Amino acid sequence: MNPATKANLVRVSPLPGLFPFLFNTGSFVDRIVTCINTEEQPVTERFLNAVNSAGLSKNSFHSRYLSAVWPKNNNRFRLAYGKATKFAAVPDAILTMYADTMPLTAAQVALLVAELFRGPKRTRVSLVEWTSDLQGVTVSQLIRTALHKARRTKFIEDLRGRKTYYIGARTSDAQVKFYDKVPGSVVRIEHTLRRGFLRRHGIRMPSEVFKLKLLEVDELISLREISASRLERAIKSWTPDAQALARDYLKFRHPLPQFVQFLRANGIRPEAVLVPSEIHDRVQEMIRRLYW
Repeated sequence: MNPATKANLVRVSPLPGLFPFLFNTGSFVDRIVTCINTEEQPVTERFLNAVNSAGLSKNSFHSRYLSAVWPKNNNRFRLAYGKATKFAAVPDAILTMYADTMPLTAAQVALLVAELFRGPKRTRVSLVEWTSDLQGVTVSQLIRTALHKARRTKFIEDLRGRKTYYIGARTSDAQVKFYDKVPGSVVRIEHTLRRGFLRRHGIRMPSEVFKLKLLEVDELISLREISASRLERAIKSWTPDAQALARDYLKFRHPLPQFVQFLRANGIRPEAVLVPSEIHDRVQEMIRRLYW
């Protein structure tokens, strides 16, 4: 599919940030935060719906904030500039870009930075929000099949029945979120990847975000299911009552973390019974097809 066709599909999306040509097919970057070091002041004209305001908070590290829409892709961006602290770790400017009408790409980041700052500059990525949109899947299914090492999880359901499940803290190097993007139609898996995670995977510049397509799903979250045949082989020497208890996990589809604890308590390696789910394989293929 050529870029013009993709752009047309983007603009008929039912909601901002939804791209039907990527449903069940590919992943994309929904938000990216880029730090910029430069001696130049930004060119802030020629943007749509521009609001340029002062940084009034005493905790603000920058004196000005520009919120606007970039005409080249009709996506929003926010620029913090005018460094107001002597801390060397604080960049001269911070650019946040959002995928409202078109998925973000490395070329878009480079072009917008070049429009804002005409002189020499250095850029580095500090956050990537990376997204996969699924149809034919529910948040409850994802929760039930998800295995992870995070210490903190949180489940929220609003008054309209929209579910959100957080895996990991907001300050974690990598946080995963499952939520109803379009209730009853589209479920989103969203990875918020911060500097620690990005550096470990060799991602410093915007052009290096493509390396995310080399990741395995299990590096972020494992989506597994119980293999009935493997389970029967693993419990064949158990008593009938113990076997019935093990089969209940399969029959009633209890969350897998509970089942993993049950297996380990009975001396069975989880990998001997659990196999990648169909959703796991689909998400892996979407990772390989990262739009960037």
